[in-house]
Amino acid sequence: MIESPTKYNFPEKLTVDQHVGIRLLEPTDGGRIKEILDEDPDIRNHMGWMDGAHSAEELAERIEVMRDGRNARYD
Repeated sequence: MIESPTKYNFPEKLTVDQHVGIRLLEPTDGGRIKEILDEDPDIRNHMGWMDGAHSAEELAERIEVMRDGRNARYD
């Protein structure tokens, strides 16, 4: 199931099955992403879009750029 396409036709949310769904990252996810990165910094080595973003605000800015239609990242 695809819900609420964005302006560039990226689906806002994909339902995989009744227990699993994925959604586009939101700028408000920046704080939680920072917490995860603080716990496991090695993740940065596998996520190029995070390069140079070290605060929740910087991560939120990166997510805003991605949502502007240049990329889609799901969590």
